[in-house]
Amino acid sequence: MTDDASTDDVSTGAASTDAAQPAIAAHAPSGSAQPAVHLVLALVQVAFASLAVAGKLAMREVPSQGLALVRIGGAALAFLVWRRLRGPFPRIALRDLALLTLCAVLGIAGNQLLFLAGLARTTATNASVLSAAIPVLTVAAAVVLGREKLVPRLAAGLALACAGMLWLVGADGFRLEGGTLVGDLLIVVNASAYATYLVIVREPIARLGADVVVPVVFGIGAVLTLPFGMAPLASVAPGLGLSAWLLLLYVVLVPTIFTYGANAWALARAPSSLVAVYIYAQPVCASLLAFFFLDERPAPRAYVAAALVFAGIALATSTRRAR
Repeated sequence: MTDDASTDDVSTGAASTDAAQPAIAAHAPSGSAQPAVHLVLALVQVAFASLAVAGKLAMREVPSQGLALVRIGGAALAFLVWRRLRGPFPRIALRDLALLTLCAVLGIAGNQLLFLAGLARTTATNASVLSAAIPVLTVAAAVVLGREKLVPRLAAGLALACAGMLWLVGADGFRLEGGTLVGDLLIVVNASAYATYLVIVREPIARLGADVVVPVVFGIGAVLTLPFGMAPLASVAPGLGLSAWLLLLYVVLVPTIFTYGANAWALARAPSSLVAVYIYAQPVCASLLAFFFLDERPAPRAYVAAALVFAGIALATSTRRAR
């Protein structure tokens, strides 16, 4: 698997951090990524999956748009403070600022707002199936943009993991009908936006460093989300109890700050297709967390789905090259 040649010219100036060292493993095939990258990506999926539990509990008291603002705004504040403690921000060229704004639209504000809008207009099954297209769309975007090369082993791994995802949600329950068509299209646009974000954000991360890119992208994303979430959040904030605030704090710290920060760290060391293929593990992790915290017992098909998903990840990330 090859990446865009532009990432070979990684800056080693003051803006560079460990996340943007020239010896980034992202230039190697996905299977040769460092073991630490695979561990971090696995933890990221568990953290992302926990949002299904924490978010479900939080939205009993906070509207979805307000929750989106809390996630993005809280994470933006934390990332900006953390970066400021490391030293002053480096100067960002206008061209880079425009690219980071695009990343914020696609991967932060647009990603969350489009998903919530789509979910409100379609079924959970449809949303789950359509969101499963993110890894495939990521590979497609990377190939179209000339960032990566699609090899048979990666394609086979994606297909196997996708089969597990479809088996988990029950592809037989997926329907495209007039009543849900608008919502379905919004989910497709959301998945496409996030997939494109995973591809295009790697280049600025490699040049500027994750500790610069992530705070700026979240800061811009928070500003873009403010008009949608401010009023819903303000209407319920005075009446929230301690348990609700603790849930919101968890949502900000774990499935937002940790996941986006760790994903950025991984994107500096592995191809975007590898980062994306791990997304298939999220439904499996969510089912396990729901079992322990919400007493939702997974159906037998969940175990088959888990086997397919993890087999697909193993195949896609194997160090052996297809012959």
